[in-house]
Amino acid sequence: TSNAANTVNSLTFNPSSSLEVFDQLTVTSGNFNVSTGSAVLNGGVVIVPGTFNLNGRGTLTVGSEMVIGGNANINGGSIVINGPFVALGGMNVHSSVTVNGEAAIGGDLNTDASTVTVN
Repeated sequence: TSNAANTVNSLTFNPSSSLEVFDQLTVTSGNFNVSTGSAVLNGGVVIVPGTFNLNGRGTLTVGSEMVIGGNANINGGSIVINGPFVALGGMNVHSSVTVNGEAAIGGDLNTDASTVTVN
């Protein structure tokens, strides 16, 4: 339906999976899990009211507009940002991040033995 908003606690992606968001999706816990392989998140607006946590060893490619109320923590695996990505707090990268789209970080960008690529 048009102008629909959905809410989930967290998202767990299987290898080679994808999720197409129509309109708006709120992820209340902020936990995004990609255990292995790669996953794709496209379309709509994804809202994380607090902290965003990417966990696992896989790669998450984000084409959706992401709006994060707190910090963005890349705890494992990697994230490829292809759309607007706004984190009102800082970004903590413990693995790798590639920014192909627009990323706005409201606080510090902290890395430790990580790869950060901005294209």
